Amino acid sequence: LAKYPTPTGSGGAAKSSHGVECPTSESVWQVDPSTLPEMPAQAEKYMEDGAGTGPGISGKGSHWDTDSGTATASVAVGSSTSTGGSSSSSSEEEDDDSGAAALGFGPLYVTAAATVFTLFGTLLL
Repeated sequence: LAKYPTPTGSGGAAKSSHGVECPTSESVWQVDPSTLPEMPAQAEKYMEDGAGTGPGISGKGSHWDTDSGTATASVAVGSSTSTGGSSSSSSEEEDDDSGAAALGFGPLYVTAAATVFTLFGTLLL
């Protein structure tokens, strides 16, 4: 620690800060900093009406919802289009539990066997 003494004063910190200019539109940065994206209709609905109550554990929830409501147009260009695709079936309430594999009893049997052999080995001592 003797080689690196405690800094004195401000320790070399900057006394003022400055803003950074927005990058210009290039081939690798295809953003026009002068335009704002249009607010998606779904977001505008929440701004006016609030979020309401959630579906809880009985509803579809946001995990299975396919429409993100992301806008792809700017306010100056016109109407936006959603980037979220919809691949849902005609059924409104579809219960698809195939996403998670069943654990089964295999790990339970292995744990039980290890416990039994450990106890048996302890008794032999």
